[in-house]
Amino acid sequence: MKKILFFCLFCIALSCKKEKTNITPVIITCIGNKIEAFKKTAFCEAFINEYSYKGKIYYYFDNGTACDGTGEVLDEQCVQYCVTCGDCIITNLDKECGGSKIDFFNKAILIKQIWKKP
Repeated sequence: MKKILFFCLFCIALSCKKEKTNITPVIITCIGNKIEAFKKTAFCEAFINEYSYKGKIYYYFDNGTACDGTGEVLDEQCVQYCVTCGDCIITNLDKECGGSKIDFFNKAILIKQIWKKP
């Protein structure tokens, strides 16, 4: 009798299936949190691009047309690497993405567009 009960429980256990989903697991990181926050507050035509530059991955957060071309480039730890600024004045020229010290957009390789505001 014990063998029959054990066999029945064994068969029931094998018949159970895990439910499959198409949802990609979310990796909680600083940059992931930054991306999600940016999506909620972005203006029209805003976007986020992922770049490779000097052997590292960077993320460019472009604030769209409402902010006159302002944006920032962050590394994977959310450290600001450089900034863009349409017609505004950047007080720290060492941080300008297109400046003489940092030539980010001419040398960085676009990997993919992460997100664009519809």
